[in-house]
Amino acid sequence: MTDIRVSKIMCEACCEKIKKSLQEAGIQAEINLRFKLVTVADEDVERAKEAIQHAGYEVE
Repeated sequence: MTDIRVSKIMCEACCEKIKKSLQEAGIQAEINLRFKLVTVADEDVERAKEAIQHAGYEVE
């Protein structure tokens, strides 16, 4: 599993927007609002980053 930092996650609505974008891309993820992390399978990292960016968030 790989953690992707998304510093602009501020609330549950942000988490839901990202989660929806990831689900549409067929990616399962855990989102941690407190630590601003999205955890995905290693093989999904690049596609997850694209989905997060598509949702309007920058990845670090």
